Amino acid sequence: ELHIDLSYLNVYLLCSFFIFKGNKQYIMGEHISDVDCAAFGILTQVRYCTPDDCPGKQLLAGMTRVQTIC
Repeated sequence: ELHIDLSYLNVYLLCSFFIFKGNKQYIMGEHISDVDCAAFGILTQVRYCTPDDCPGKQLLAGMTRVQTIC
């Protein structure tokens, strides 16, 4: 049960991130920053290091679905 709760928390946090980022090229403005690098590392870990049945991984795998889910 705890795995399911954490999986959906992962989706909530990813959606919050994508809403915050919006259409900006970089998270903190016009230029790449340490925040962008850290976010890339975290998103990469979610995408490639979590189980296939994790909703967060599924969300990142189908990036076109992000806007409809969020």
